Amino acid sequence: MDPLQGTTVPPATLRIAKHESEAPFIGDSLDLVMDALPCGLIYVDGDMRVQLCNRQGAIWFGGSAEALRGREVATVFGAGAPSRFEAQLRRAFTGEHATCEHVLETPDHGGLTFETTSIPDRDAYGRVRGVFALLAEVIVRKRAGPVALHVSQHDQAGEVPGPQHLADQLREALEARRSDGQRMALLWLGLEGVQPSGPLLADIARRVASCVRRSDLVARIGAGEIAVLLPNVAETKDAARVAEKIHALCQQAVHMDGESLHPQTRIGVAVYPDHATDAAGMIAAAEADLALARYNGYAVAIA
Repeated sequence: MDPLQGTTVPPATLRIAKHESEAPFIGDSLDLVMDALPCGLIYVDGDMRVQLCNRQGAIWFGGSAEALRGREVATVFGAGAPSRFEAQLRRAFTGEHATCEHVLETPDHGGLTFETTSIPDRDAYGRVRGVFALLAEVIVRKRAGPVALHVSQHDQAGEVPGPQHLADQLREALEARRSDGQRMALLWLGLEGVQPSGPLLADIARRVASCVRRSDLVARIGAGEIAVLLPNVAETKDAARVAEKIHALCQQAVHMDGESLHPQTRIGVAVYPDHATDAAGMIAAAEADLALARYNGYAVAIA
């Protein structure tokens, strides 16, 4: 009997974080970090079916993680999925850790070149029961090279908090609001129209920070997305006003390397406790409103 057959159990690390930890928020933090990755993250079981997918992977290959779950790898990447990629995954089931480049078909962007890394996931007995596949778009990675150097020289990356800091502050804000019964809000900004990476994203993040309170938090989440945590708002409409103020500021041109860039900004807004009462729910609600704003062409969307 194939020990891998029918293995649809989540990876051990995720199961522990979500269900066995004394600090349940670790699971929410892990989801946030996974979705903040600029690369796609997919978990494939022994039947070569996708059982886990982060947000970037879903954007590239299906629109939602739920739509991808349970589908065979060959159907996720189209009928022309390269045999080399499937062969790489199968080698990972033998315990091999490998990195290769492949051209994979995506529904909305056609064939993209990815650097794929396959990492075996073992159970308590050392048997490989699944594979983590990390996919980084090669064009984005190569373009980001000189930008990353520019960020390092100007120490811009350290000036804007990242997703883990946001996760910590979101947890603390939720605990405080549960105690005092007040409201808080999470704004999720999506940037479009330019390649929003490196110093450009840092510049926009600092611009956003200039129009919120010192007690508020602005954090870079991933390629083209920024989150704003408002730990205390009096009413839902106050969060909407802040979002509209941020949108107006972000519409101004960004001057960089002799060019004037005009990123388009969409903002989703989630308010505690109106739209969600925990960290995962707040993030999901804010992202859902961002998706609604993009679909309808709104500047700001709030449920």
